[in-house]
Amino acid sequence: MPDGFLGVFGHQGLELALGPLMVEKGFPGVAEKIAQLVKRYESNNSPGMLQVAQLRAARALLGWRQEDIAQAAKLSIATIRRIESQKGPLAGYVSTLVKIQAAFEHAGIQFIDDDELGGFGVRMAKKKRKR
Repeated sequence: MPDGFLGVFGHQGLELALGPLMVEKGFPGVAEKIAQLVKRYESNNSPGMLQVAQLRAARALLGWRQEDIAQAAKLSIATIRRIESQKGPLAGYVSTLVKIQAAFEHAGIQFIDDDELGGFGVRMAKKKRKR
């Protein structure tokens, strides 16, 4: 796992730092989501580890530019460019990766893990029906 925020402050520190910001910005249920996402990034080879290609595919599916995801995740464009220039599993500060994934999921992206049926990918989540 990359050193950084999580290595210094641990899971609770990550939740304390990101939770209020993300709740304020419209990310409901953030504490549970952060706990799930942090577990994904504990091992670079674990199932569920996002791939850089999934980020680029998610942007394409939404019709977003790098500037759009940077704004949605409250990160710099340089950070998004640096991350997308890599290959393979996402690498970087856990807090940064969590912000990116949460922003995409808030926009309706669903990340698909590699499994016995096929490889990793992305798709749009089904919209909830109003009753």
